[in-house]
Amino acid sequence: MHPLFSLSRPWQRWLAAALALVLAALMVLVAGNWAEQRETAQRRQALRSALDMHAQWLRDITRQYAFLPVLAGGQSDVLNLLLTPQDRARQADVNRYLEAINARAGAMALFVMDVHGRTLAASNWQTVDSFVGHDYARRPYVIQALAGRTGMFYGVGMTTGKPGLFIAEPLRVKGHIVGVLAVKVALDTLNVSWTHSPEPVLLRDAHGVCFMASHAAWRYHRTRPLTPAEQTELQFSQAYGPGGGDMPALIWRTRTRDSAGGYVLSTEVNGRPRQYLAEDLALPEFNWTLTVLSDRAAILQTRNEASAMTALALALLAMASLYWRLRERRFAEQKQARIDLEQRVLERTRELLAEEGRDIAGFGGGDGRGLLEGGLHLAHPAQHLTLEKQKEALRKDFASQANAIKAQESTKDVEAKTRVDVERLASLVQAQPFPDRPVRMVVPFAAGGPVDVIGRIMSQELSKAL
Repeated sequence: MHPLFSLSRPWQRWLAAALALVLAALMVLVAGNWAEQRETAQRRQALRSALDMHAQWLRDITRQYAFLPVLAGGQSDVLNLLLTPQDRARQADVNRYLEAINARAGAMALFVMDVHGRTLAASNWQTVDSFVGHDYARRPYVIQALAGRTGMFYGVGMTTGKPGLFIAEPLRVKGHIVGVLAVKVALDTLNVSWTHSPEPVLLRDAHGVCFMASHAAWRYHRTRPLTPAEQTELQFSQAYGPGGGDMPALIWRTRTRDSAGGYVLSTEVNGRPRQYLAEDLALPEFNWTLTVLSDRAAILQTRNEASAMTALALALLAMASLYWRLRERRFAEQKQARIDLEQRVLERTRELLAEEGRDIAGFGGGDGRGLLEGGLHLAHPAQHLTLEKQKEALRKDFASQANAIKAQESTKDVEAKTRVDVERLASLVQAQPFPDRPVRMVVPFAAGGPVDVIGRIMSQELSKAL
């Protein structure tokens, strides 16, 4: 292995650990970002679906009441009243007519104005906040209708102080505009449903003023600075009250807007900073912008959970790898210890066998025979073999001797033969100065076996003879 990858030096191990930590951190970061992007994509899809649903709801409400000005404006008494506004009897008839239609339609009010924006008749003519006699010429929906277009405007009522959606249509006689018929629709049901919506919803006009929102604190606040012309226009139209030109600012900071219109919004809710994933939908027929929000805290929580799970998985993997390495090292050490022990035992056995073989071989007269004529050999002559071959030869030698012993007719015959061999050995060594030190008999086999039994008998007889 190349020295650079051997990890034999401390700095190499520290470098490897640092690289592993950096890689783990990158994996945790990538997992968190992947989870965040996946969750963001899912929530944006949900926001787009919510936008379509709320936009459809607004359009349905508009269509539900948009026919009223056209229907009521086609009645001859209404047109004649615009031509003869001083006719009090006709005015009373038109008031009752508008009241009856509006009772069935369920709108806030249905009223007729002349070309100067002055109300001639209204469905609420009997109430204290009747529109009759009031001048609404400055209101955008009146200006749009007198220009020959369908007027569409949301604002706070100049007479009642209640907000609503105004829809107006021009009334024509022989092709000439003689007045305007308008209906005021309450969007309270929509506002209440938005208040209980889990995802905040809001509507902004062309000036960036939020006039409908799930959070009441956002209503009638601007989301961007107003130009002097816009301030003058709002103050003139009194869209959101007499002081409409001076709208309070709403904290509204956007970033990371993508090609699909999504962006991250930073704002406040009840004085606490919040971040939302936002999607916009332009409503050109109203000149409004519909916005649906999703709390980004849930997305960040998903990212953090994915990062934590990845970090936990990496930690478990690191622990498993460490355990495996320790286990392999322990097995290697145990294997090496067994090999070393076996090597030492073999070397020591070889030394003892060589030593005893030299001592006992002298008793046989140097003719190469073993200690006993019956075939018991304590020293194997194959000294030139390798350790493994010597060990195997010794095992075969003692196994053959054990089989020979088992083949004896009885233990007494074995003892008798052993005594004869011992006496012959004693007669051979009487004339020599032996032993001059303690003699050890080595039996390199397990205790209790046939060879061990023979060895014990021989040691007793040799002790008596020597």
